[in-house]
Amino acid sequence: MVKTLALCAAWIAVAVSLWLHWGGWPLDEYRLIRGSEIAPGVITEAWEEQDQGDRGTMYRYGYAYRFTLPDGTHRTAEPPSHEGRIATHVGASVEVEYLPGDPDVSRIRGNGSASLLEWFLRKVVVGSLLLALMVAPAVAVGRKALKDRSAVDLSSW
Repeated sequence: MVKTLALCAAWIAVAVSLWLHWGGWPLDEYRLIRGSEIAPGVITEAWEEQDQGDRGTMYRYGYAYRFTLPDGTHRTAEPPSHEGRIATHVGASVEVEYLPGDPDVSRIRGNGSASLLEWFLRKVVVGSLLLALMVAPAVAVGRKALKDRSAVDLSSW
């Protein structure tokens, strides 16, 4: 039972990690929608990743950008790669949204959710459903293991 519960906990930890990796920390995007500032930036890198899978070649695109804060300091960011190409190239000027109190939280303007309603639907509703689907098997197995523990002889421990 202990091994089963440990595996369930590991499954849940991996599911949450994947959820955060794929969708990003949802509160950062919420904070950007609620109160971001705009700064000039430039695309510094762009790349394409290919992965051969059962359904053929999958392409993922990544990029990095640098932007300048009002005080003249420069920040660099590299969001996780994604399936859609950004509509620009290395050296292109972009507008970057950032949090004035935490400029490490930023995104290229136009990426991500544009409104609180869109954020709620994408990050909260769809994100929660995906997380629930990923976690459900581990929860079911863990519940069964806890339910059946009374049938296990614990005197040998």
